[in-house]
Amino acid sequence: MIILTSNILAVLVFLLTGILDLWLLVATLRLVLGQIPTARSSQLFPVLQGVADPPPHYVQQRLAAWRRRPVASWVPWTIVLIATLLTRQLLVSLLTAAR
Repeated sequence: MIILTSNILAVLVFLLTGILDLWLLVATLRLVLGQIPTARSSQLFPVLQGVADPPPHYVQQRLAAWRRRPVASWVPWTIVLIATLLTRQLLVSLLTAAR
């Protein structure tokens, strides 16, 4: 797909949307492969963890500090995935409005 635009901000928004899409793909692969015991021992899994795990880990630390107790492991992932999808939707809306 080729996108022609003369607006430099539209190019930036398009690149940010692509980065979010790529992170969502990596995070999805990491979550799916994390459920398969043999896949967790592969060489690819630590790489996926290194890319996908920092945002949920940061959210988990902030929630634990705020609540002063540990939170369930699925909560930070849910917050990060929903926030990423909402941010992506906002960026796509800005991109289509800029046309």
